[in-house]
Amino acid sequence: CYGTIIIGVCIQFLIYGMYYQVDRIYTKDNIKVATGPYAGVYMTEEDYNQYIKEINDMNVIRTYSKKGDPVYLASYNNWMYMYLDRPMATYTTWYGGSIDQEQLTRYYKENPDKIPRYIYVESSDPSKARTQIADKMFNYTKKELSNGVLLIVKNCKF
Repeated sequence: CYGTIIIGVCIQFLIYGMYYQVDRIYTKDNIKVATGPYAGVYMTEEDYNQYIKEINDMNVIRTYSKKGDPVYLASYNNWMYMYLDRPMATYTTWYGGSIDQEQLTRYYKENPDKIPRYIYVESSDPSKARTQIADKMFNYTKKELSNGVLLIVKNCKF
C-alpha cells in the first residue's frame, strides 16, 4: 500500500517537472553558452548578456596579468577564479559585500606572496564600485571595465 503511494507521488513529481518546470526553464528564447565555465548551459538573454560582460572583464584581466600574478576578485561569482587561472589573493573565495580590512592586512602580512597584483571589483555601475578598503590598503591605478573596475596595484600602504 505504501509502495503504491510513494510510486504515485514520484510519478506526480515527474509529470510536474516535465510539463511545468522544464517549459519555464528551457524556453525557445534561451541562449546556449559557447565559452567559459558555463559552456553548454542555456541561459535567458539577460543572464547571458551579464555573463558575457563578466567573461570580457576576465579576459581583460588575463591580458594585463601574468600566470603567477595574484588576483583578488570581489564578486559573488567564484567561477571567475577558475576562468582566470591565476593565484587567489584572498583567504577565501566567498565575498559577502563587506571585507574586513584588519583581517586582510593581517593575512597579507603573514602571506606576502598573496598580496594582490590585480583587484577586480564587480559592479553593475563601474563608476560607483566600492573600493574603500582598497583605497586604504593599496596604491593603484584604476581601469573601468564593462561590469566592474580593475585596480592595478602598485604597492601596499601597510
